[in-house]
Amino acid sequence: MRFSSFPRTVLGLLAGLTLAVQVQAVPVLVESFGGSNANNLAGTTADIGGTWTGSANFKEGGQVTGTGTAYVPVSITPGSIYTLSADLLPAPGATTNWLAVGFTNGASAGGASIQSNGAGANPSAWALLRDNGQTQGFFGPGTANIGPNNTVVGNPSNLRVRLDTTNPSHYTVHFFDENTALGNWGVIPATSLTHVAISSAGMTGSIDNVVLDQTPVTTVAGVLLTDNFTVNQPVANHADINLNLINRQGGAFAPIGYRGTGNAQIGNPIPTDKTILDGANVLLLAGNATATLNRNFNNAVSQGILEIVYDAAPDVRVPGAAASTNWVAINLGTNVQETPLVDSSLTHFGLLVRENGQFQAFDGNTVVGAGVMDATPIENDFYRGIRLLLSDPGDGNAFDGIGVTKIDAYYEGVNFFSFTKTGGGYANNYINFQSNSIGYVDNLQISLLIPEPATMSLLAIGGVALLRRRRVA
Repeated sequence: MRFSSFPRTVLGLLAGLTLAVQVQAVPVLVESFGGSNANNLAGTTADIGGTWTGSANFKEGGQVTGTGTAYVPVSITPGSIYTLSADLLPAPGATTNWLAVGFTNGASAGGASIQSNGAGANPSAWALLRDNGQTQGFFGPGTANIGPNNTVVGNPSNLRVRLDTTNPSHYTVHFFDENTALGNWGVIPATSLTHVAISSAGMTGSIDNVVLDQTPVTTVAGVLLTDNFTVNQPVANHADINLNLINRQGGAFAPIGYRGTGNAQIGNPIPTDKTILDGANVLLLAGNATATLNRNFNNAVSQGILEIVYDAAPDVRVPGAAASTNWVAINLGTNVQETPLVDSSLTHFGLLVRENGQFQAFDGNTVVGAGVMDATPIENDFYRGIRLLLSDPGDGNAFDGIGVTKIDAYYEGVNFFSFTKTGGGYANNYINFQSNSIGYVDNLQISLLIPEPATMSLLAIGGVALLRRRRVA
């Protein structure tokens, strides 16, 4: 089996990196409902945050007595990740009724449920819980663009709405039950969100611990995300690629969910003759399926050298590695609304690797490189530790739409491919994986290295060749 190690040369070269910057959540709103259920919530001030308005059916002690919506003003600014959570406990009753929490762009009188609010208070990202434990999530406006639909999470539940405002053209939304991701993430316009709302549709019950945290996204040096795709136990043909997300991921920005298209699976038991593929703990992609991370790794998140390391195993079912033309690909530089195929004309950079050791690279649908990555491929084995270094020797940011995007690809210490995207490079950087047949991805790690100016100079003149790994038997 092959594995790699960081050379002493690079450790010395990067010794001057600043790794002390931390990302910490700041509470914007905290409501613990410590008052009396004899008093209305409207007119009271949250423990942290503003004053509640809206329906008299919400009480200071968290009791809910019927249909209505209560609002509290919040400040939502671009460049942060906001996590809104609430403990919801719907009382037994008709399953058409529910409790909800979410973001709106205004506050109405509060007499109606959140789904009924007009243009003055249109909910854009919200989730509801029914008494039977089912949940629904909406990307809005109102009940338009439904996300998780009738997902059973249990009652009571701690529902969470994760709002990412780091992209100036659109916001992304992901729903969680505690730390378990609910379905795919979605997109809402980069709009003015002014209030947090709690709501009821014909429901009695209670709401507790409404919390809104803000995590500013700044330049962070170090490991941003790891994902070992480990599940608690094998689940055949499991389409929820966000299964066990909180436990399998690490890094400053974890957890980050995925949006899957096509036949993307996790936790699928692999036949015994494929045990080299790490059992069920891999991301499986079949027939042009894609898995896209809910994070734009651009601007502040790419200020330096962005490093992506991953394992790939193309079409492990088919014998005869030398004859195989099937592949696993990574796509970079994409826009959130788009999930390009590796050779699509949409703006992106794509790199595929085949089981026969060959690779092909694309800028849009233009082939910009092809050749041999591994001259001695091992059938049914992973290519372990494929490594991409993404940089801009000019302004130091590979994904800001300015200057260039320089891509250096390594395998077993060898720089097997380099490409420079000129004309501003790539402005966005949503990352997705794809396979044309049956393929696997594992052990993803995304890191940000912030070098001293001398290091960037080396990169500019080709000194990146120092960044090599040695092969160890």
